[in-house]
Amino acid sequence: MDYVNFIISTVVLTVVALFFGPVFLGIERKIQARIQQRIGPPILTPGTWSILKFWNKKPFTPNSPMPSLYHALPPVTIVVVLVILWLTSPEWWGLPLSLATLVAIVGIMKFEEVMYVVMGSLSRSILSVTMPYGDVVKGAVTKATIRRFFEGQSAVRFIKHITIASFPIYIAIFIPVVIARSIFVQDVVLYQGSFLDLHPILFTVPGFVGAIVYFVGYVAQLNDYPFTIAKAKGDLVEGAPLEYGAHARGNYYILRGVWMFVLSSLFVTLFFGIPPVVDFSSMVGVSQLVMHVLLTFMLPVLVSVLSAFGPILTFKQLYPVSFGFTAIGVFGLLLAL
Repeated sequence: MDYVNFIISTVVLTVVALFFGPVFLGIERKIQARIQQRIGPPILTPGTWSILKFWNKKPFTPNSPMPSLYHALPPVTIVVVLVILWLTSPEWWGLPLSLATLVAIVGIMKFEEVMYVVMGSLSRSILSVTMPYGDVVKGAVTKATIRRFFEGQSAVRFIKHITIASFPIYIAIFIPVVIARSIFVQDVVLYQGSFLDLHPILFTVPGFVGAIVYFVGYVAQLNDYPFTIAKAKGDLVEGAPLEYGAHARGNYYILRGVWMFVLSSLFVTLFFGIPPVVDFSSMVGVSQLVMHVLLTFMLPVLVSVLSAFGPILTFKQLYPVSFGFTAIGVFGLLLAL
């Protein structure tokens, strides 16, 4: 293994994700505004400039039983989800223990989902300020009565959400695995040919079905409309991340943007056969990285359009939608056999 190229690739991909992730947040807001006949904010405002603004606010200690862990969750999760991006890079395919597999990637994806459950259980105040009354949304101070708070209620909903709404994207991820007959990212990419002679899985029938199911799972993973019941503003204000402020709020925005980019990058790698190659020694290598980044814009644009029209699905509606697209994904798996 060439450790110099390994380090360069890791650093470059990290910078790309940290730059374009916040930009995706701005693109999402801009498209939604245009659809709703509003001008909307400048593209860099919702993500990049907001992050810088929050980083420059006065830091504070959140009202939490474990404030250090509460603040550490977003930055730690950013590093964890970046591992998914790194594992799809050819420089990481030669790692020992064969970590560059889609089984490992699915396992890492679960960490991001569980983070919201932990986040929701670590705070019970309003905007991290001790108030003369409790952050209570259900229950009362009576014997044998369960009290629930905004964040706690959100954590309960996230448990339901990650149990049901995750099925589509995981099923979709394994459609390229079945087509390529391998769980290794390298084999899935090589199955689709070289960059100058591509035969994308997306343009096959099971691949197209998988792409549709992946998109639905992508929206669910982002907890965006219509899959936003776990942090619905109507009754939970913002749910688990409600009390993040100052630098912690900036870190949370980075996490959301990076997660959007990483999932888009994974889609491009699996369904287009274009991994995030970092090779500045040739025009082909540079072109491949540029094409990969350009294609990552596709899913954020589509989710922005959907979110502009989408209502919030209740669990009674979310269950059949999730199971329905899971069934479609299983059909795609059968076609891929």
